[in-house]
Amino acid sequence: MMRKRLFALLAVFSTVAASAQDSTRLLPVGFKLSGSADVYYKYNFNKNVSDNKTSFTNSHNSFELNMLSLKLGSSFKNVGMVADIGFGKRAEDFSYNDDKTRLAIKQLFVSYAPTNWLKFSMGSYSTHVGYELVDAYANRNYSMSYMFSYGPFFHTGVKADLTFGSHSFMVGVFNPTDFKSATWGGIKFIGAQYGFAPAEVPVKFYLNYIGGRDTFQTRNDQLDAVLTYQLTPNSASATTERTACIKMVLIPIGTVPRSTSISILPKALV
Repeated sequence: MMRKRLFALLAVFSTVAASAQDSTRLLPVGFKLSGSADVYYKYNFNKNVSDNKTSFTNSHNSFELNMLSLKLGSSFKNVGMVADIGFGKRAEDFSYNDDKTRLAIKQLFVSYAPTNWLKFSMGSYSTHVGYELVDAYANRNYSMSYMFSYGPFFHTGVKADLTFGSHSFMVGVFNPTDFKSATWGGIKFIGAQYGFAPAEVPVKFYLNYIGGRDTFQTRNDQLDAVLTYQLTPNSASATTERTACIKMVLIPIGTVPRSTSISILPKALV
């Protein structure tokens, strides 16, 4: 059954890749389909498979088929949806709390925007905390930083996004971090984000929070700040974005941070 699913996914991916120029005619109006493939080779000089110091690359002296991704998006007036699935070892590690499966839902949510400054979303989405993403092609470096390894990876619940000029806000109620289903205990987390992105200067600032009691009834609060500044070189074909990311994990709140990390990540945008 799993092999049939893989063949079906590959067939769809091949069709989209082979018919890129006609992709708008393959789907109904308002739908957009995209995909990516992630493969790598890794050699660890201490020849230890598990000593990888990062996420999603537990291997040594091996070529790896890490993840195949397909993402379908749709919007009609003020209603939208996103379905993003991944197949492979990276997808399995991303959804580590699910039953062992190489086919995982990375994102699946619906949204409704009653006004141009307010949008409600319900489902499962990639975390707002941090700078890096699970999709390798979307990051500056292939290997993930220590900050990403600490998580969170995704949240499942309902959230509201509000935008007022250069300022944006998000508040949501979610299952415990990285759980798509949580029918036990009635535990919920609270997530929030404040963003500042003025149009007149190439600076973006985000302050993120996620917190609640985890599955061991331990208070878990994560606070994260991301600051980006975009440099525009003489060439008009590319820009360079430099990002400073500070992440703090507090368990429980009010104690000495368990983890504090600072990272400066240059990212070339073509």
